[in-house]
Amino acid sequence: MECKKYGNREPFINQNVVVDGNIVTAKRNGYVDFAITIGRVMNIYKDENDLIGAIEYFKCFNEGFRNYCLP
Repeated sequence: MECKKYGNREPFINQNVVVDGNIVTAKRNGYVDFAITIGRVMNIYKDENDLIGAIEYFKCFNEGFRNYCLP
């Protein structure tokens, strides 16, 4: 859905998640990327493997996508 009355398009960034300082915003379909990014900003992952595990879990949770997402 496009908001035709939105007049300030110049600073709009067409990405699922945008981080600007300590502000994190997301488009409605970017909720998984938003959650993972919030985790990064809050430094909740122990290491890179912990981050990768979270990404694999949330992005590949559906059994139908397991063969596609995981080796």
